[in-house]
Amino acid sequence: MLSLSIIAALSHAAYAQTPTIEKVQPAGNATPKSKGDLKTNTPKVEAPKVEAPKTEAPKIEAPKARTTKMETPASPMGDLKSMGSNILSELGTKLILSKIQSPKVLGLITTFLSAKSAIMPLLQSNPSGYASKFGAAQGDLTSGLKGVLSAQQMTNFMGLKPKTNDATNVLSNLFF
Repeated sequence: MLSLSIIAALSHAAYAQTPTIEKVQPAGNATPKSKGDLKTNTPKVEAPKVEAPKTEAPKIEAPKARTTKMETPASPMGDLKSMGSNILSELGTKLILSKIQSPKVLGLITTFLSAKSAIMPLLQSNPSGYASKFGAAQGDLTSGLKGVLSAQQMTNFMGLKPKTNDATNVLSNLFF
């Protein structure tokens, strides 16, 4: 018996939600002209609101500013900074340079290598012009080293000069 009453209640609820159509009475003596005048009596059922998953917009980084630093053309002697570091490494072990002397010697070597690199084209086109300018740059290097190195270190430096320009000896760059 219980089940019959449940079925009856369910069917009554289903019937109550069945849409019905009723005719809308036009105002006055007018008659309906189209189906648009009919009104449905369907209960409104709202769909559950579903929110889209929240996602963060990808972060776009602004492009990094480019420096306006002009690139130096490649040196005929190669990477001068690397060459200077290699020469300093060799001199540091042979002359036993202090922590105070090392950066000063590196500065002098770098300045000399830059000057030598600038005059390298003269070696082919004007050998005597190259020799003259190389001698002046080497004199500046020697003079600067005398102000940084002790007398014994300076004597040892001069003794490191290779007999010939040997490409395998990094110190050749200071003497030839």
